[in-house]
Amino acid sequence: MYDIFYMDTASNDFAKIAEYLDGVGSGLADKIIGEIINRVDSLETMPFRYPKHFQRPQYRVTTVKSYSVFYKVKEDTHVVEIHRIIYGSRDIENAIKN
Repeated sequence: MYDIFYMDTASNDFAKIAEYLDGVGSGLADKIIGEIINRVDSLETMPFRYPKHFQRPQYRVTTVKSYSVFYKVKEDTHVVEIHRIIYGSRDIENAIKN
């Protein structure tokens, strides 16, 4: 089993997603954030199931609805670091440049 760790950037992304979706429709933020959390939680048992990002191979990526979740697997410590949760139409290259 791997532990899941949300980096500050991913936590900030969650806050921005919730703020945006709360203005769009009732319950939409809880639904989509819940789906993202469920997907991330599934990485505890199979962190290598999703591919490496083609431009940034240090990250793996999975997509939930229109959101891409960028993460790294630390095999030596059995930790999955969630780095970014980015809406599909954003400039992903600039968002994950660090």
